[in-house]
Amino acid sequence: MTNDITELASILSSSTRVEMLVALGEHERTVTELAHVAGIGVASASFHVARMAESGLVCVNPLGNRRVITLKAREVRLRFVP
Repeated sequence: MTNDITELASILSSSTRVEMLVALGEHERTVTELAHVAGIGVASASFHVARMAESGLVCVNPLGNRRVITLKAREVRLRFVP
C-alpha cells in the first residue's frame, strides 16, 4: 500500500499531470488535446501520459495514427481509495 501511495503522490506532484487528469475526468482525449489543455508540447504530453499509464491511472488506446487517452476511473478508485 505504501508504494501505491508513494507512486500516486509522485504522479500528483506534477501540476501538469493533475491538469491532464482533470481534463480526462471530463472525457477521453488525444495526446495533442492534452498538450493543448496543459499548455505544453506534444512530446512533453507524451512523457506525462506514459508516466500516468505506467502507474495505472490512464489507458492509452491507439486509433489510427492517434493515441486516445482515457481515465481508468474504476481502477483508480479500487487502487487508491481505501
